[in-house]
Amino acid sequence: MSMEVSKTGIADVPGTDLDLASLNTEIDRLGEDIHMSERATLSLLQKRARCYEKLGKFQLAFEDARLITLLDSKNPEAFLYAGEITQKLLHKPTSSPEPTSKSHNFVRVFPTEIILQIFRYLSFPETARLQLVCKSWRTFIEDASSLWTVLDFRRCRGPAIADCVLKNCIKRGKGKVTQISIGYPPDRDFRDNECLSRNGTLLNALFKMTSDLKYARLLPSLHTLHLECYTMLFASKAAYFDEMYGFLERLQEVTIEIVNLSGLLDILDLGAVNSLRSIRAVYSLCNLTAEERTIEFLKGSNPFRKFSLPKLEAISLNGYQWKDMTLSPVERHEKASFVRHPRGNITIDQVSLVRFLSMAGNLELFECSNVAIQIGHGDVPLDFRRNLNLREVCMRWTRIRHLPVLPASVTKLTISDSTVGDPRAPLPTAEVIMQYDSLHKDSHVSELDLSGTLDAQRNIFCALSADMFRQQGVLLEAILVTYRADQWLRSLDLSVCDGLSFTDLNPRDDATERITFTCTILERLRLIGNKTITDNTIHKLRQELDHLMVVEL
Repeated sequence: MSMEVSKTGIADVPGTDLDLASLNTEIDRLGEDIHMSERATLSLLQKRARCYEKLGKFQLAFEDARLITLLDSKNPEAFLYAGEITQKLLHKPTSSPEPTSKSHNFVRVFPTEIILQIFRYLSFPETARLQLVCKSWRTFIEDASSLWTVLDFRRCRGPAIADCVLKNCIKRGKGKVTQISIGYPPDRDFRDNECLSRNGTLLNALFKMTSDLKYARLLPSLHTLHLECYTMLFASKAAYFDEMYGFLERLQEVTIEIVNLSGLLDILDLGAVNSLRSIRAVYSLCNLTAEERTIEFLKGSNPFRKFSLPKLEAISLNGYQWKDMTLSPVERHEKASFVRHPRGNITIDQVSLVRFLSMAGNLELFECSNVAIQIGHGDVPLDFRRNLNLREVCMRWTRIRHLPVLPASVTKLTISDSTVGDPRAPLPTAEVIMQYDSLHKDSHVSELDLSGTLDAQRNIFCALSADMFRQQGVLLEAILVTYRADQWLRSLDLSVCDGLSFTDLNPRDDATERITFTCTILERLRLIGNKTITDNTIHKLRQELDHLMVVEL
């Protein structure tokens, strides 16, 4: 039987001679083979395009990428890759880079002004360590006097720094040194003997240079001295008293941190009173006897000299601090391992403290932590009315009998984790609350922080009292009335005050009524960590306080 051939070249097979089911199966198999062949072709094209790209032959890679988009037009990744190759093809360098050795010493490449701008972002110890990179870097850094204007030895590690290091740094400043900072590394204990030796060496070397004309002329621009050490270690104070006195007097700013009582008196005796800008003192039980734990300012100083602290802006008096005390009251409340610590392990004589503060007419910040302010003669409160520029008073872990008397300039008052009054005394009456109202008539406190203060869990006397909630509520009302919260207070923090009750089960103990009655213009209220707060409490606060915008729970 003869077979006819059609114009397409495919033999016309009569349908009766073949099984139609077999033909359909063959068609399906061939379709799968074609699909797999397309996938394999796309995979091979992609691999070849990547190889061309790595060799820098972007034109050939672009041709393969274009074929991929034609074969797989529904895949967006194919078009993204083609666009990526197109960008590389447009920005292709005119000549292929040859593997030649290049110098990475940017000190020789960039202008001096640009390099100095880069180095100014680094700390002083980091800049000093860069001298070890190479000879050209060491020469550039040593000759750049602008990199040696601020000498900060507080973060320098390793063994005790010799006085020759300080002399060399001052020499490199070439008369442009403006600030010298001496202290201990942040990861070391400030009572470490090695750190004390370093501080004493540098301080003695610095004061000796004031009597040496060879070095003193290299410090005409020095105006700031930052001392951060446990004791000032003026070992040779008598021998260099005249030189040190004149040296400290001509400075514009002296900042003292981590200084004990004897070190503070040394600074005052040496005449650093006209330039003293900031003091942060830490008094530890480790270095004070039982008789010395009551600190009397200016005790033992020259009684014939009238001290004045015209530039003192901030003073911070602290007892020895535990690690938990660095946390906020809310963070300590959330920390399960919180342990109870005593408030006020160091006692400060109030009469001498008021006398000391009266010398600082420009004081802006007063802080105290973990101290007890001893009541002086007459049982009067701590009076800040002579400090007319005072902006903030902060007391943490402090025991005070009466609320401090503030000038009109103070806008923020913090009495956190503290004990106010005598917890063993009976409930205060209205006469007791208003006893010192005439003293507080000028108070303009707009931000009040009482977090952790009205907390019965850390006050054993209130915890044993049957009228705990009422006593803490009356104390809260006394504080708010004293500082005229209805006229000035806009922010109130009562976080972690478990001694307050915010339920209406007993109206006499409800702190919500006291807040809405005394804080009529309150805008912000923090109640984090208080367990007695309910939805009804929040609704009542928002309904009664028209200006309340933020309530933090």
